[in-house]
Formats: sequence, structure tokens, C-alpha cells
Amino acid sequence: MTNSICTETCRSLEDEKWKGDAAFRSGNYERAFEAYSAVAGHFPENINVLLNRSIAALRLGRAAVALEDARSALVLLSAGSYNSSGSPEEENEVSGKLAKAYYREASALAGLGRHDEALASYKSGLRAKPGEKALCKALEGISHRMKLDWLSRYFAELVTDAQSPNRLSSRDGKLLKPPIDKCCLCYQDLQSRIREALLGRETEFRRYVCTSWFRGKDPGRCILSILRAYAYLLHAKCGREEAIEQSVRDARAAVAYMPSKGIARAYAVHAAVLEYMGDYTAAMVEIMEGVTLDPESEELNHEAMTLKSKLTDQQRQVVEKEGLVGL
Repeated sequence: MTNSICTETCRSLEDEKWKGDAAFRSGNYERAFEAYSAVAGHFPENINVLLNRSIAALRLGRAAVALEDARSALVLLSAGSYNSSGSPEEENEVSGKLAKAYYREASALAGLGRHDEALASYKSGLRAKPGEKALCKALEGISHRMKLDWLSRYFAELVTDAQSPNRLSSRDGKLLKPPIDKCCLCYQDLQSRIREALLGRETEFRRYVCTSWFRGKDPGRCILSILRAYAYLLHAKCGREEAIEQSVRDARAAVAYMPSKGIARAYAVHAAVLEYMGDYTAAMVEIMEGVTLDPESEELNHEAMTLKSKLTDQQRQVVEKEGLVGL
């Protein structure tokens, strides 16, 4: 008798879930929410139902409820409540559910105006399943919330971690060579200089963040070298001449570690360092490499014109007649 009642209850709840799915597809989110709630009342650890109710709550504008369900699903997934045999297919399914749960969490946080937390959740979702189209699109949609202060903190933390000692060699950092002792910036000064470097370039560096997160990673050695080069160049311009040595090293590293398709900004920072050192010819060559990669950049084209004005008459004539090959 007991088994028969349990079986009947399960069938009834399965029917209710099906009704919830049908209601959601038809746009009746209130009915869908009620149906999922009925099932969740009997099976509070059913991850699929929690995620379905979370999206229904979002569509109803109940972001706090959606957040609670998304986080309940994440707790269950993290605790291993979702059984997996370890096969590639099941591991992929678990990754998909994690990505979906983080997506729900991020959407709910954004709905509550907690945008910094939402960005962190989108990042976690893409770490769980890199390239997930819905997450990538949603991240692009909220990327304008990566304000200047957010970007400066994020990159300062990345640079600080990247240059911290490698456990295998105290002379090497995790990703970047440790800065020269005589001009090493403390965290607060590093963040301040990075903020200066990012000012007016927020859109460009948001793009670097997003393209890296799409792959489930943080921006790598090239981008971090670019920002550290700018930071120490700005430090040198403020009277700490010894900082230019570090800026030179980082600018060269930025160019050396560019991806095969190139990054215009790497050439731009190298040009800025060479210009500061008075090597206008070499700076002109570098900035024009950047312009070739990003011909629409107003900043790079303006810098090219500025550098051209600093060349000798003979050098300018060579550039006009033969291009950079003549230099």
C-alpha cells in the first residue's frame, strides 16, 4: 500500500513538473512557479526543479527568490548531491548544470543591482563551462558595469598575484618576473597607476576581460605586462626615473608574449616607453605596427602623428616616401 502511494505521488509530481514546463514555455510564469514549488516541496534537493523555479522567479521579477534557488542548487552541486559516475558525458552534464546555476545566480544578482557580485558569478559560470553561449552573451550585456574602479582593482590584483614569488623559484613570479626592488610599487600605488593607465581605455580593457573570461581564464601575461609597463612609465613621469627600467622590461615582454594575431596595445605601450626615452624613430616603428593592427584607433593614429612631428625633416621625408621600411 505504502509503495503504491509513493508511486502515485511521484507520478503526480512528475505531471506537475511537466505542467510547469508547459506553462513556462507558454509564458505563464506564475503557473510555472507554482508547479515547480509544488514539486520542490516534496523534493527540495532536485536541482533541475530549483533551477527551473529560479528562472520562473526571474521572469516574474522576484530576483531575491531566484537568487535563493540558484544558490541552493549551487550548494547541492558543490556538495556532490548530483551523482556522477565520472564519465566524460556525465562530467559535462554536471559542468552544464553548474554553468546554468551560476547564470541564474548572476541574473538574480544583476536584478538586485549587485553588479560586482553578478560579474563574479558570470566568471564562475564560464570557468565551469567555457564558451557557453548564453553566459557569454549575458556577460557582454553587463560588461559596461566593469567601471574604472572595478577594472583597476581587478587588474591590480591580477598583477600582484602574477608577480608574487613562484613556489619553485624565488627569483621568478607566478606569471610575471618580480619588479625591480629599487622601484617596486606597493599595491595602493600600483592600483593608482593602473587606474591612470585605464582612464579613457575602459572599453578596450573590458574587451580583454570578456574575451579571456569566455575561455574560462583571466587575462594573461601580455595584457598584464602592458598594464605594468604603463604603471611604471607613469611612475617614472612622476619623478621616479629608476622606474623606466621596469617599464622597458614589461613593454618588451608585452610584445614578446602577444598572441600570433598581435595586440595593438602592446605596440602602443612599447612606443610610449621608447618615446619617453627619446628614441622617436623606434617609437614610430612600434606605433605604426599598432596602427596596422587597429587602423580605426584615434589614440594610436594621434600618437603616430605626434611621433612623426618629433622626427627630423629627413626622417619624415623617408617615412612619406618609403614608409617604415625606410626607417
